[in-house]
Amino acid sequence: MQTNAELVIFVMKKLFAFLICLTFISFAITANGQRRKSSDFFPILSKGKWGFVNKFGKVIIEPQFEGAWNATEGLACVRIEGKHGYVDASGKLMIPAQFESVNEFSEGLAAAGTTTGKYGYIDKSGRFVIAEQFDFAVDFSEGLAAVEINDKWGFVDKSGTLVVKPQFD
Repeated sequence: MQTNAELVIFVMKKLFAFLICLTFISFAITANGQRRKSSDFFPILSKGKWGFVNKFGKVIIEPQFEGAWNATEGLACVRIEGKHGYVDASGKLMIPAQFESVNEFSEGLAAAGTTTGKYGYIDKSGRFVIAEQFDFAVDFSEGLAAVEINDKWGFVDKSGTLVVKPQFD
C-alpha cells in the first residue's frame, strides 16, 4: 500500500512526463511557423449540451452532445452516452461513439482507447491502424508521436514502429 507521499510523488512524475511531452509537441507543431489547419467549426455549450458554431458564430450543429472538442482535419470529437466518436461539420456521425478516450486528429490519425485501458491510433474511418498497446499516446507531429509504455516515453512513427524506444521518464 502506498503512503500519501508516495502517491503524490507518483502523480507528480506522471504529470511532469505529460507536460514534457506536451511541450515537445507544442514546439514541433509551431516549428517553422507550421500549425495545424484551423477548424471550420467550434464547440459551444448551451443548456448543458454541446453543439457547434461556424467561424461566424452561426449554430451549425444544435447542442445535443454530452461533450464536444475542437475540430481538426474536418472532424470533431463528441461524447454520446459516455463514449467518444467524431462528427463532421454537418453533424453527421462519421466515426461511431465507441471509444473510452480519444485525441484530436493530427496527420490523419488520432490516439484512441477502448475498454482495454491502452491506446492505439485510429484512421478517419475509425479503424485501428496502430493497435492498442500504449499506456498513453499523444498527437502526431512531423510523422512521430510520443507514447508511454511501462512509465517510459518514446516515439512511434505512423506505421506503428517504435523509432525511439521508450526510455525517458
